[in-house]
Amino acid sequence: MANYVHSTSQLFGDTIHTGTNVAGYFQLDKKFFNRLNITYGFRFESNHLDKQKWETKPVSRLGISVQAAKYTYIRTSFGQGYRFPTIAEKFVQTQLGTGFGIYPNRNLTSETGFTFEAGVKQGIKLGKYVRAFADLAAFYSQYKNMMEFNLVNTPTL
Repeated sequence: MANYVHSTSQLFGDTIHTGTNVAGYFQLDKKFFNRLNITYGFRFESNHLDKQKWETKPVSRLGISVQAAKYTYIRTSFGQGYRFPTIAEKFVQTQLGTGFGIYPNRNLTSETGFTFEAGVKQGIKLGKYVRAFADLAAFYSQYKNMMEFNLVNTPTL
């Protein structure tokens, strides 16, 4: 996968910005003993914005699902995350009425993180015609340098 962006806009201060994103990835899915499913995925991603150094990150994920009984499934997964800031997130500057605007954040860095999930899905049969599933799961997520909007008291442009 590859993307190249060449952008100029009044919103960026009439400055030309260029960005490149290159990534390769694969995923393996394997079933063992008709009860165990394993999924593994890997992505190697590189990003470049203007004259900054290239930034390269490996990202992977792993998922395991086991059929523990006829209608009982246990699963767990772990995945890493990575997001490189866009040109707009770093350089947009505009006024949106009196006292409110969008301001550039040229020091914005990449967001990284991971997530973990563990769960159990239980099949339920009620009578002759009613079949359902109960699914209980726990999630945990952790982010570093999360990109989010912040309200700041900044003078008008």
